[in-house]
Formats: sequence, C-alpha cells, structure tokens
Amino acid sequence: MRVLLDARLGELGAHLNGPAYEDALTYLLELCWELSGLDADGNPRICWYARLFFDVEEIDDGDTVEELGPFPSEEARDRAVATYVCTMTEHPIVELHEGRPRGAYDPAFGLSFSTYSRRILRLRVVDWYRRTFHDSRYGQERHPDGTLMPREISLDALLEAEGQVPGVSLDLYVDDHDMLDDVLTRAAVAS
Repeated sequence: MRVLLDARLGELGAHLNGPAYEDALTYLLELCWELSGLDADGNPRICWYARLFFDVEEIDDGDTVEELGPFPSEEARDRAVATYVCTMTEHPIVELHEGRPRGAYDPAFGLSFSTYSRRILRLRVVDWYRRTFHDSRYGQERHPDGTLMPREISLDALLEAEGQVPGVSLDLYVDDHDMLDDVLTRAAVAS
C-alpha cells in the first residue's frame, strides 16, 4: 500500500507530511478491505438488495426497474422497502435477494486481487487528495493559512494594485497608451 501511495503521489508531484500521509494510507487500507468483499472473519461479505418492478401484471423485459441497496442486513432492507413503497401511488412487485457488495473483487473476472485493487486504489489517491486539500483544478488555490483564495479578481482591484483610481471608466485607461491591456496581461501572467 505504501508503494502504491508513494508512486501515485510522486506522479502527481504531491508531498505529504506524517499525519496527512498516515491518513491517506488509512483511507487506502479501508478501501482495499471494502474492495476485498470480506467480512472481519475473512468470509465473503453478503449485502441485501431489493428490485422493484413497476408492472403489476407480470415481470418482463419492458418493466421499469429500480434497485435499492446494498443494505447491511435483511431488516434494514425490509424497512427501506416498506418506507419506499408507502410513499408511492402504485405498488410495485418487489423481488428480494442477497449478493456480494457492488465493486467487490470477484475471482471469476479473471484478474488477481492485487491488479484489481491497484487499478482502483490508484485513482482513489486523487479522490482522497482532492477531498482533503480541496479541488484545485478550477481555481480553488489555498492561502498559507488554509483558507481558499478567490480565483476571480475585479478590474477595480487590478487598477487599485496598479495605483490607479478604481471605478473610473475603462475607456480612459484604454486611450492612455493601452494601459488596461498591460494590466490585464500582467494579471493573466501572474495567475
């Protein structure tokens, strides 16, 4: 797990200190356990599901199907189905079943568990990083104190930074040796 985390962080150019690194490692280990589809005793974990068919005549291929679940117990599934059906105007045909959790490793898929989990966990490092440090793809950069920096800067703020009077018509600045272009160019290069 550490090798995967170190390699992925290296690809992203990210460096984590002790507590953040341990937090990322714990997240990946918990997710790996979920992917294994095993319970605490090492036995396959079972979840409960319900399929609702909205054709009261019979179940066929043209039905609208809604699947509820996974639920950790039969009781939780039964409560959810009862609550859901009570709020509906038409009563569906309900099919109850149990199965493995979605996304759990299945040897019949033809991959080893290490390959299967590596492919998924590699992507989850980025999810953890964005959730922890916020997504910076769309301009959400952080100040050193941890607060988010605004991405958009008003023209008044740019003019004020240049020592000009904000709020004056921009035409005055455009006519004055295209100074506005210079201000906007410097702002674009700096951001």
